[in-house]
Amino acid sequence: MIIAPRYMTANAGRGSFAKAMVGLRRLASLGITVEVAGRFLSGDREEQLRDGFARTLRQAGITIDCLDPRQLVLFREMREDADRPEITPACWGILNVSPDGVMCSSARMVVRRRGSERPVVVACTLLAYDQRFELGATLADANKPLYLAHPHCAHCATDKQLQYTWLRALQGRHVDFWQVTGDALDFALETLAIDKPGLRHRLMQLYLTLDRFPEVPDTLATLKTAGLRTAILSNGSPNMLDAAVRDAGLDGLLDAVLSVEEVGVYKPHPAVYQLAVDRLSIAPNGIAFQSSNAWDAYAVSAFGMQVIWCNRYQQRTERLPGAPDRIIRTLAELPALVGAS
Repeated sequence: MIIAPRYMTANAGRGSFAKAMVGLRRLASLGITVEVAGRFLSGDREEQLRDGFARTLRQAGITIDCLDPRQLVLFREMREDADRPEITPACWGILNVSPDGVMCSSARMVVRRRGSERPVVVACTLLAYDQRFELGATLADANKPLYLAHPHCAHCATDKQLQYTWLRALQGRHVDFWQVTGDALDFALETLAIDKPGLRHRLMQLYLTLDRFPEVPDTLATLKTAGLRTAILSNGSPNMLDAAVRDAGLDGLLDAVLSVEEVGVYKPHPAVYQLAVDRLSIAPNGIAFQSSNAWDAYAVSAFGMQVIWCNRYQQRTERLPGAPDRIIRTLAELPALVGAS
């Protein structure tokens, strides 16, 4: 797979595009059939994109008919904020395909992401930077089923999870996030007609070992070295947060881990954000709040905190009260914004 040099450099690091070209030339020189997959970005026109691929590959000495959709496959942009149709088991019959024949189900690739200490095996997709597709450190680890767990596959459980927090807050009928998560998962499994022994338990246990993004430990360490206090403010229940923080190796880098259970209502209720003010003894405008959820970022901005929205997936802006003070793509950009670099 190749994409625009500027985009590839920004996501995979300096020199990554040149290395990709060397690899493709090597494959071609060995007589191996080379086919290329790329994707549309916002505003791309297909004829211009194919012409650009043709020029780039020709300059690299790689012969591909870029007008042939089998030799150059172009995928549409997959946006995290876009509405997506549900995928259910009925789709396989409707489309006359087998789950085993889908690329992400049957193929694997080894990637080493920028900032990571080691490579990982992931499902073969156009979403190589999404940690939800990680399958392990070795090919043996990756030899296991891949469930439809990504938002572009099935968003039923995660959407229902958030809906339940908001609806329970409106009704004044609070239960902790572990129960909300289980209820949402039960709804999704029944909706998708999935009845696999042990699957519910395995999926629930994953919430206790959530993967962190690779830049998080270094970012927290930099903030702490600069004398700044660090904390988590989460919908998660205390047990879920304790397990996740410990599993991610972040327990020594945080001054406080705050759960909405202390106030008995979920974000974006102002009482949740007031909890941080009260526990940290800092005025709202003295707190820099980071969130990857746009609705959370806007709500806490309206509350009065300084807000940095970590917009990893280029989501569109919300039409809600408040607005982020800054927008970043990864938390590695945070220390410079708060004077800790």
